[in-house]
Amino acid sequence: MEDKSKIKISPDNINEYYQKINELIDDYFSWNVKPSALKKYFKPGGLGIKKFIERNSLSNVLNINKIITDVIDDRYSMEKDGVLTFESFDHEDILSADDKGTGLDFILYNNVEPSSLKEEKIIADYYRTSLGHISEVNNKLHEYTVDGANGDYNVILFSEDDFDSISNNLSEYLMNYLSKKEVFVGPLNVKVPLDNLINTDSINTMVKSKSYITNIISEILGTHEYKYQKKFGDYHFWER
Repeated sequence: MEDKSKIKISPDNINEYYQKINELIDDYFSWNVKPSALKKYFKPGGLGIKKFIERNSLSNVLNINKIITDVIDDRYSMEKDGVLTFESFDHEDILSADDKGTGLDFILYNNVEPSSLKEEKIIADYYRTSLGHISEVNNKLHEYTVDGANGDYNVILFSEDDFDSISNNLSEYLMNYLSKKEVFVGPLNVKVPLDNLINTDSINTMVKSKSYITNIISEILGTHEYKYQKKFGDYHFWER
């Protein structure tokens, strides 16, 4: 007797299920998981694909594993053939493309006010020391040295307001960088320029994330051995 609780894939619903699976798989890419890693995790008959089906209440859909495998294989082929999404551009690749030596400075300091006595007082509070132990290295770079009880530190700090300016700078920098790029579509043997394909809204949304900006600043300052410490009041601290 036919189990009527089971749903058959048919011409009437197949597009609906492909769309649903694509959307579910997209969630993994928001965590920067590569298609090649997903292909291994979702191998046919494996535990990964079984858990995926159960977690998304798809156990009653006959042959849903075939659609899942098709979607994963399609994403894997795109990765292999060099069809890149914005997320697949490596931060290190972007940050190494320092246009005429000014790109990274532009991200951190364009339209960012030089630091002042206010920042020195914040540093003194953070390290629980007096202003006499704080020395300015370069106020345009927000850079200081601290003669602390546990040793000397080099410090760079940015405020939440600075983050807003850095976010705008990063958005402009990424747009300029990506507009000069093109991707090769292997099956069609053509190169596609990105300048008309870039989604400005998506980039602006991404760079509004405080954690994303913190990571970008850390990537840039990391070349000078600075490491992110924590947020103190309205300020974020990097130290070496």
